[in-house]
Amino acid sequence: MDIRVDEDVVQVLDREDLRALRVTTSLDGPDTGERLRRRGLGYVDGGYAYVNAMWLKSLDSQPRWSAEVRELLSFADSRGWFDGVFLRVALVSRSSTVGEPIAS
Repeated sequence: MDIRVDEDVVQVLDREDLRALRVTTSLDGPDTGERLRRRGLGYVDGGYAYVNAMWLKSLDSQPRWSAEVRELLSFADSRGWFDGVFLRVALVSRSSTVGEPIAS
């Protein structure tokens, strides 16, 4: 799943692939974080994006989606990537040609 953050819009693409959850952006880290915060979707800290798990759960009401999100959060929790509210995901710049992570 790709949460795409641009100047005026935040889009969710490829929702079926939760295993590849990431935030991609054409902006710098602070501007990306501001767009996420403004919409209540999360924030940026260092080289990572932190996605609001309640928002993630709300993207679909189907039982399959709920089960997949629960599985993702359980796995992330076991790795220290989920604090009970926010899920740490990769923050990737779309302005580079190779999709490099954004440095802190």
